[in-house]
Amino acid sequence: MVDWFASPAPTLGIGVSYDNGSTYTSIWSITPTGNVNQQTINASFITPVSDSPDAINMNIVFYVNGYSYNLDYWYIDDIIMVDDDYSAVPDPTNVSATAISTSQINVAFTPNSSNNNVVVQHLSF
Repeated sequence: MVDWFASPAPTLGIGVSYDNGSTYTSIWSITPTGNVNQQTINASFITPVSDSPDAINMNIVFYVNGYSYNLDYWYIDDIIMVDDDYSAVPDPTNVSATAISTSQINVAFTPNSSNNNVVVQHLSF
């Protein structure tokens, strides 16, 4: 919701940054010409691959560009972020382990349908 005062009003927006806010890409913006009632805003963006340093430093940016004196208030409430592209990776099937010696085993399995990498972790008790 925007409580507008006069023209020219500043541009209000939401952006995404991968360099701690030094630069950002706008994913939604508005330049009000009057009061703006509450509304639901859906904005989307694509993050770099998850092992990229850029994905670790992602920031959501709320910005005001312009003459902020002509804006009384900008109300922001109930922010929800959803990963709409997430899908769980199915586990491999038919997993078996056969001892070869006291210090070695053979592990066999059928890869999942996406043929994703499998991590085998050794735990000592």
